[in-house]
Amino acid sequence: MLMLGTEELESFPVLSQGWTDNLHVESRIHRVWLSRLTLEDEAPYENAVTVETLMYGRWTEIMVYDGDNPPPADWSTADALTSNL
Repeated sequence: MLMLGTEELESFPVLSQGWTDNLHVESRIHRVWLSRLTLEDEAPYENAVTVETLMYGRWTEIMVYDGDNPPPADWSTADALTSNL
């Protein structure tokens, strides 16, 4: 999955607004949200991006990353799952 940065996400329309995030990308199996919170609000990043995947009929958060410094194109969610082993 391509990790989109803040500028790329902001170029897409807002599909839905959550309590603290705007949904910018939605596919059959992924959703990508850009947070409206800041570091002053105790967000993990100034422009936090949350990626969800559809698992067993439920949307499940699989990662949060810094939208101003997204992971490289060759990075995968499998890297996140194995980086702490």
